[in-house]
Amino acid sequence: MEKYSSYRHQHPTYTVTERSLEGADGNVLRFHQRYEVVPSNFLYHLFGRQYMRDVSLNLRKGTYIGFPDVPIEERAMRLPRNAHYLTTLKPRGEAIVGEPPRDNDQLPHKTLRCKCEILLDHGPFSVRLPQDILAHKDCPPATRKLKSPFSIPLSPRLRPDITRGFSNGEDTVFVHIEVDRATERMSERDEGSSIEDKIIRYVEYLDHDIWKSHFGFRVPPSVLFLTTRQDTRKLEALIRQHAKNWYDRFYWLSIPRKPLPTHDLFVPWQGVDGTLDLKELLNVRHDESGAHQNARS
Repeated sequence: MEKYSSYRHQHPTYTVTERSLEGADGNVLRFHQRYEVVPSNFLYHLFGRQYMRDVSLNLRKGTYIGFPDVPIEERAMRLPRNAHYLTTLKPRGEAIVGEPPRDNDQLPHKTLRCKCEILLDHGPFSVRLPQDILAHKDCPPATRKLKSPFSIPLSPRLRPDITRGFSNGEDTVFVHIEVDRATERMSERDEGSSIEDKIIRYVEYLDHDIWKSHFGFRVPPSVLFLTTRQDTRKLEALIRQHAKNWYDRFYWLSIPRKPLPTHDLFVPWQGVDGTLDLKELLNVRHDESGAHQNARS
């Protein structure tokens, strides 16, 4: 398995056909096009180990997918070589399904962000992806034309790690999500980006109805911090201090440093004045079989 995922250049020994593109190969390539990096254990969980056993190996043989490109000095530290490894779309794969969304975050943050994206997208809800938000009739045409439409026009600009809408088919709750690995400063605003700085900018975004003028949302979206900090008292204190008029829009949830593909991000989210339970609010139950169907569709 390892030799086809190595860093040195490989001559392709497998070719995707039109038939295989309509089946397993196409499913896995499109999955990689949706997420910037993909952990192998998430692939196995969503697609099935038997389904995936040969597919990912063949795609690595064909250099359609492979390990992320990182500096040589970081390879041993950043890229695990055990049962759970990371793959990303390579130029041959991009030529077939297009480039994946790319952000400039470091690989450890990128990995956690993509894990959270996969967990959120394969939960119990119908999901509104960024492209769905931009395609909606209420989204202003000027926003659609921007090179980075999810870079919110504040000073400095505010770019949520994840933006999603969760729907039961009738009602939709939109959420901006920040993924915190507990490496970002909490409140030293004079020394660069901090959690406090983000909270202040989100309050400005909500106060001035930028959510409506920029995205066309009909009601203010919520803001969720997915954090690996198990002690969230400082985060709660900052929300209490800066978001007094928006307690019903700011929430947080402690998550593991390495969430598994079975982790549930839709347990009630904690807020200052209580919790937000999307399953109860939207009256939706989790269906494991549905998650697998979504992965292959």
